[in-house]
Amino acid sequence: MTVLPPFHNFTTDTQMIEDTPPHYNARMQGHAKKTLGAVATAAKAAGVGCETVQVEREHPYQAIIDHSHVQPICAPVGVVGVALLVP
Repeated sequence: MTVLPPFHNFTTDTQMIEDTPPHYNARMQGHAKKTLGAVATAAKAAGVGCETVQVEREHPYQAIIDHSHVQPICAPVGVVGVALLVP
């Protein structure tokens, strides 16, 4: 999963400060496609099934929670709670 922050007109984020909304969105879409493509390629090479998801949210943790309601997130046996989200 890749979580892209939404564009803000007033920000100190260097990725947004010089962009227009269309340019920022296009650049971030390209970044997400490249990142998720690399993960999918590595998973395929390892013989592991992989579904890639790209969403836009202010906070990555909220995207993970929201997506878990759509599709359950698999975890190793015995791993529960916050341990699912912390590497």
